[in-house]
Amino acid sequence: MKPRPIRRARHMDLIYRAVQRARLDRLAKGEIEPICPREEYFLWTLEAMDRVDPDDFVVSGLLFLAEKEERAIQAEQAAAAAEPPALPAP
Repeated sequence: MKPRPIRRARHMDLIYRAVQRARLDRLAKGEIEPICPREEYFLWTLEAMDRVDPDDFVVSGLLFLAEKEERAIQAEQAAAAAEPPALPAP
């Protein structure tokens, strides 16, 4: 019997998992900084226990996208707060 092809949603989920796993590996090596609380907790756990399973910190594709959207909203709000107020028209 021929194996079924991977559906697009499952394929994207595998990509999101690979991206997260690569980020966690680079975090463990100290090459990059954490950008979300989950990654900060991963580093904290790594420092506290000296060994940790990165797969415990990999979330599903939907949660990964939600986390990404939340970071984008926070960055947008920070940029809006940092902009100087517009001057009134003469």
